Amino acid sequence: MCAVCLPTPQNRRGEPLRLLVTLESKPVIHPKRSLYSPSRRDFLKSVGGVAMLSAFPATVWASGHSSHSDTGVAMFRGNPARNFYGTGPMADRYEVAWTFRTEDFNTRLHGEAYSWSGTGWTGQASCLDGMVYFGSVDRHIYALDASNGAFKWAYRAPKMFKSSLCVYGNLIFSGNVDNRVHCIRRQTGEPVWTFKTRSDVDSSPVVADDRLYIGGEDSTLYCLDPSSGDVLWKEKVNRKEPSPPGGKGIESSPAVANGRVFASSYSGYVYAFDAETGTKLWSFETGDDTDSTPTLVGDLLYIGCESGELFCLTQDEGKKVWSKTLAGGLWSTPAVVGDKLWIGCDDRNLYCFDAVDGAELWRFETGDAIWTSPCVVEDRLVFGGYDGRLRLLDAQKGDELWSFDAKTRFLSTACIVDGKIFIGCRDGLFYCFSPG
Repeated sequence: MCAVCLPTPQNRRGEPLRLLVTLESKPVIHPKRSLYSPSRRDFLKSVGGVAMLSAFPATVWASGHSSHSDTGVAMFRGNPARNFYGTGPMADRYEVAWTFRTEDFNTRLHGEAYSWSGTGWTGQASCLDGMVYFGSVDRHIYALDASNGAFKWAYRAPKMFKSSLCVYGNLIFSGNVDNRVHCIRRQTGEPVWTFKTRSDVDSSPVVADDRLYIGGEDSTLYCLDPSSGDVLWKEKVNRKEPSPPGGKGIESSPAVANGRVFASSYSGYVYAFDAETGTKLWSFETGDDTDSTPTLVGDLLYIGCESGELFCLTQDEGKKVWSKTLAGGLWSTPAVVGDKLWIGCDDRNLYCFDAVDGAELWRFETGDAIWTSPCVVEDRLVFGGYDGRLRLLDAQKGDELWSFDAKTRFLSTACIVDGKIFIGCRDGLFYCFSPG
């Protein structure tokens, strides 16, 4: 695909963008400067081969061999079990600290001209060590200064990033609708490797015990070496052709705990695999497309599906503990803290359930569907919705404490670090909210 120069790239405050790295094979010529955009082969040649990649300074990774940080958010839902939601201190009111405007990706959808911008589903940002990273449907991964939104670098792929990023040491991983998993250098945005699948990759990667797990819409769960992208194992799940046309295979994100990796699929199943060998341990039929990501707490697994069924299963055998039927579909991933569970629903409601027995405790009605996944930090619940509002609720009572009207839908899940809220929306704006 031909590289196209971004016209006078600037952030929201009009500051020039300083570095753009792409996978294109030809130079990108900016009107005011020349910028070379290497292919992976050219990049490796320019630094003397794969061995030279280690010459980049590595980030000290205090979390061992998994993509988790106690002081930041490294990936979708924070840790391999998908049950970490951010860090405080939280406030009861917020104000816009800064915004950053992404580019527009003009293409065609069902034969009609269409412009993509902003962040998609699941699209949660990562925030670590004073930097915030996020993928956009405009084809870029961005790195910004978390304190003021100043642009640091951008990496461009041929197509959209809908997947949430995964930060592991000095590397960033993400799926893309170009059928590839991308690995780039955290400090510079330069490419390290890509891995090609046979279909879109909306799933968000996770690293556990130095193994990268990600699902593909080619109905395959992959286990890769995070340093090289080499396949350690791969396993097929039941395939079902979508009707009407849309996603298939695995759009949800794998979760890992207790030596098992859990994934769900379009065909309506939740699976458990041996994390080391890929051997299938069990499967559970949900009855419908299951794009929600498993949330693992203790020895239980919580997940929803598009028919509106919310399940609590055992991790060891996949036995149902309880289930609830809601009035709308579930694309949201549950948040579970203590004995409570929160989840957004396509029926416009944010629900709170007893995590032990599934009893409904309260619900909060909004103006439209909720596909984002709620984040609960210090008894404060944050979520956005199709009605364009970002909301802060009392997590115990369901009372609204604050809201912000972006006047466009939120599809992405919030990232909360040091009590600040980072989130992108559909119109191309990426927000940082600070206590106000």
